[in-house]
Amino acid sequence: MRLHGTRFTAFLFSIIVLTGITFSQVPEGYEKGLSTISKEQLMNNISFLASDSLKGRFTGEQGNLIAAMFIAQKFKDYGLQPVFTSGKKSKKKEEKKKFVSEDADESEINVNLNNQSEYDEYFQKFTLKKSKLCDNNKLSVVNSYNDISITKNFSYLNDFLIQYEVPKSTNMTLPLVFAGYGIAKGENGYNDYIGENGKEIDVKNKIVLMFDGHPRINDSSSSFVKARKPYYTNPLRKAEVAAERGAVAIIVVNSLYKNDPPISIKYSNLIDSFSKDIFTLPGLSNVKIPII
Repeated sequence: MRLHGTRFTAFLFSIIVLTGITFSQVPEGYEKGLSTISKEQLMNNISFLASDSLKGRFTGEQGNLIAAMFIAQKFKDYGLQPVFTSGKKSKKKEEKKKFVSEDADESEINVNLNNQSEYDEYFQKFTLKKSKLCDNNKLSVVNSYNDISITKNFSYLNDFLIQYEVPKSTNMTLPLVFAGYGIAKGENGYNDYIGENGKEIDVKNKIVLMFDGHPRINDSSSSFVKARKPYYTNPLRKAEVAAERGAVAIIVVNSLYKNDPPISIKYSNLIDSFSKDIFTLPGLSNVKIPII
């Protein structure tokens, strides 16, 4: 499994709108401030930020940067004092470029893309890493017996999906171990990680194969069904349990008792979300392992 990563700087704004609040002390001159607010001005600002010209304002995209700079320029125009003062002033005023949506007034949409640092005092900057799955992800299962090996290949998005949030490329060739439904603390002492010999199954540095769901999933009298605990069927929780025991990945297959359709049909409405960009903070520890 391969991921492609890039780094960029993100900008964080905190905009608080307070309405209908009664203050014990109202500062003098507030009427003057209220008089500067108009319906047309508010509509122009909102229309621009919601316009198609910003292409959704996605994290890391140009539309997001333009929106941030637009808001910062408005803060400057309104006389709001910045929190992060650099102590430096621009030597010359750069020409501002206009970005216009169909619904907004051209005169209200001026940002200086030639000198982005002009707005630094209004930005809290931090670095994000952007990663996405490459197109050539594949899963191969090799069954070897003596001198004979049989390989079965599976197609991404058709046969399997990947939930993986650690931004690094991974190429795994590891032993596979079966652990039932991947449940460690089930009803009545149920534990898939205890073998028939009563000993803990060793999954360290291995891939754990497990069924989706829980035992007797169609039996209304089952203690699992009666318990109705979400983590019995939650792949993320099953991955955490496996990771705690040293596993490097889990493979969750459809239960034989659920009659689920193929992956491409079962998750047809979510396929795009499994191949979307992933954003992470570099250096932030993350114990998640791939869920296949």
